[in-house]
Amino acid sequence: MADKRLTYLGLFNSLDLLYDERPSDELGAFLSDANPFAWEDGESADPALWDDFSRMFDGGFPDGSADDNGTYELAADFLEGACPALAAPFRENVSQELWSERLRELERDDHRADNPRKQ
Repeated sequence: MADKRLTYLGLFNSLDLLYDERPSDELGAFLSDANPFAWEDGESADPALWDDFSRMFDGGFPDGSADDNGTYELAADFLEGACPALAAPFRENVSQELWSERLRELERDDHRADNPRKQ
């Protein structure tokens, strides 16, 4: 199960890795706005982007968490509204299996003792 923050990190991480393989101005600009590491609060560099994502997650998953398939679909749907040109490349390059693997990696990294957010 993934919560809102993990889902957002999964989306950012997936797009960041996509940018490494296929850089584009549009993807770079979106990543700059979506960057959850730009500020201490862990939200996006553009607060409106985090707010939109947060509302969408809360509306889709009122209990605060969802399975990997649900979060994958939410991430793709979010891109449809936030930056439609990135939705198709996301779906074409990030399979649901890869999405699940990334969420597990991020979850492990988030719980490491040396994670500065945990101190």
